[in-house]
Amino acid sequence: MKNLVMFGVLTLSLTACGDKGDSGTDRTADILALSGDSAAGETVYTANCSGCHGADGSGSDSFPAINGSAASDAFVNLVLDGAGSMPGFSSLGDQDIADVFAYISTL
Repeated sequence: MKNLVMFGVLTLSLTACGDKGDSGTDRTADILALSGDSAAGETVYTANCSGCHGADGSGSDSFPAINGSAASDAFVNLVLDGAGSMPGFSSLGDQDIADVFAYISTL
């Protein structure tokens, strides 16, 4: 019985973790398929990213440099879901995120 209860808890936990809602792999693919506008991305970057990663994307002692970075599955998922001290930005629109990637690739 105890194993059955643990199995149920584990199943519910994995189900909750596996359902990423708007920040799942379909959204990642959608973002990667978009053409970003670097001028629009500068505005979004300045408002959401520059406080930690610097105005020029060069990072700091606490946050990594992201200047010159290209969009990838892993990087988009990091932006959407966050990790460690970085919050997720899944509230940003897909085009906004694509625009930020277009901008940081020019830094």
